[in-house]
Amino acid sequence: MLLRLLLLLLLITNCQGKINISHACYFSLSKKEAHFIGKKIWQNECGATTHKLLSWNTGEDFLSLGIGHFIWYPKDRQKQFADTFPDFLLFLQKHRVSIPSWLKKEKDCPWYSKQEFDQTKDSRKQSLKKLLTQTIELQMLFIAQRSQKAIANILFSLPLKEKTSFIKKIRLLAQTSNGKYAIIDYINFKGEGTTLKEQYANQGWGLKQVIQNMSNQPTNPVQDFVKAANLLLENRVANAPRDESRWLPGWKNRLLTYLNP
Repeated sequence: MLLRLLLLLLLITNCQGKINISHACYFSLSKKEAHFIGKKIWQNECGATTHKLLSWNTGEDFLSLGIGHFIWYPKDRQKQFADTFPDFLLFLQKHRVSIPSWLKKEKDCPWYSKQEFDQTKDSRKQSLKKLLTQTIELQMLFIAQRSQKAIANILFSLPLKEKTSFIKKIRLLAQTSNGKYAIIDYINFKGEGTTLKEQYANQGWGLKQVIQNMSNQPTNPVQDFVKAANLLLENRVANAPRDESRWLPGWKNRLLTYLNP
């Protein structure tokens, strides 16, 4: 597995040893940065343990999987947020990772509720955890690659007059490892902000909105990013159709990790 990862890194490395993770690369990662960011996200989502690689949080309609808590909805559930676990499975298959046979057939999460998931004990859960435990490094790369695609999606959604400003702010953030971490983690954490599903009362909270609400000439880009994100998440809670206030302190603590070296 490690050898396969190293070969993958070699295939996508250019620019003086930097990892370009998409054809339209808005910033690059060194191997050291990729592991630093992946471990930070794993810490944020799972406490850097394998215990929480499978979790169904109270009050949520979906299963969260992997170090990035990739979302997997049951069949016929209204999908308010992006269903990212199926994309991760495709990513694994492209890189020739063996997938359990039941997962190849199952497009939707086979458990319909948190109660059903918690009470069920079968081999599917065991094989799913084994797959996730064995693919930590590829999960890191999937999250990094997804961030590049997300930036491209956001740019596509912006009016022409806003594109230059958006790219400028992304590049200012990407001058430091913590800025890259902020971009990648926030996309994984709160999404792109390009769809109506990522809005309450017609107001979004994704990366798109955070960058739009940053100063055009921030003296400290990461600090400005955190300030803008804090305000948007407070706004999300105020506009939410159900009470989300219990999650806000944890969200804000997560944003503070962007400021730490």
